[in-house]
Amino acid sequence: MTQNIIKPNDNKINIIYLASPHCVKSLNTPAIQMSASSITANGSVRNLGVIFYQCINMHEHITSVCRAAYYHLKNIHFLKTFLTQKALLTVVHAFDQDFVNNL
Repeated sequence: MTQNIIKPNDNKINIIYLASPHCVKSLNTPAIQMSASSITANGSVRNLGVIFYQCINMHEHITSVCRAAYYHLKNIHFLKTFLTQKALLTVVHAFDQDFVNNL
């Protein structure tokens, strides 16, 4: 990066060490010195919308997806009094299709 005069954004750099749940307990995760700052490892990181967890499981990602789905379904529930059954069904199907496409 120095040769190509590329300066990384220190606030957006994440490091994660992946290991089995058994090995994570004994994992030594040193901080990495980069440019003027020290970067420490995180327990989870987000990349392209997917949350990766240190123990190589999808618990945090699944929790995040369920939280977003619940939020949107709750908002659709408030529309129930203003829409006909057919219009509400269209909104639910549109949400379902949009949600599946964003996974």
